Amino acid sequence: MAAKRNQYKEEEKTKTKKTREKKTTGFFFKVKSFFADERLHKTFGLLCILFGLFAFVAIISYLFTWKNDASIIDGKSFGFIFDSEEEVANWLGKFGAITAHQFLKIWFGLSSVFIPFYLIILGVRVLFKIKLLPLFKTIKIGFVSMVWFSMFFALLFDVPYDFMGGLFGEQIILWTKGAFGMVGSVFFVLFTGFIGVVVLFNPSFDWIKERFESKSIEVEDETESIPVTNSVLKTNKSKKM
Repeated sequence: MAAKRNQYKEEEKTKTKKTREKKTTGFFFKVKSFFADERLHKTFGLLCILFGLFAFVAIISYLFTWKNDASIIDGKSFGFIFDSEEEVANWLGKFGAITAHQFLKIWFGLSSVFIPFYLIILGVRVLFKIKLLPLFKTIKIGFVSMVWFSMFFALLFDVPYDFMGGLFGEQIILWTKGAFGMVGSVFFVLFTGFIGVVVLFNPSFDWIKERFESKSIEVEDETESIPVTNSVLKTNKSKKM
């Protein structure tokens, strides 16, 4: 009986050993260990910081060099940076010029600067474990702001400064102008901005209520003072008589 028990225990040990080996050598374990690798985190964080800084500088440069670069880059593919011999004025060369053109002209215009800002915050958080800002709240606020400012700048700026609002804002404003006219587009932008502020920050409007209440109290005080003055005038007249 003891020999059978020992044999049973040995079989159980071998089974558990095999299951452990399968867990540690399986596909999902390898994928999990790959994404949990600290070297991957550091590499990803460093790339986010570097590309965020690169895109930010390229966007700032585009604001000064767009007159020279826009006609050269417009309509070009990414291979332009390797094939073309044309010179651009962007501080970061052809790659910087085409990156800034994509961010500003094609995407969300000047408000696209939120994207490299997020990348830098994310990279610092992953690489150095430093929380500069609450990540998800910042992304939520920044995304709404990016969309709204794209429409706002597209409403204010036209060709050749259409890169301020980007293609996204331009298409939205064209649609609203076609549907509601210019005045309707202005109200649409203001209304969406008001909704965005309410959804993101939930501001209190008690000051409006207090303002109306103070006005009503002033009006009541004025109406109460009128009969008093009239009665005083009547008494003065009666005394003269």
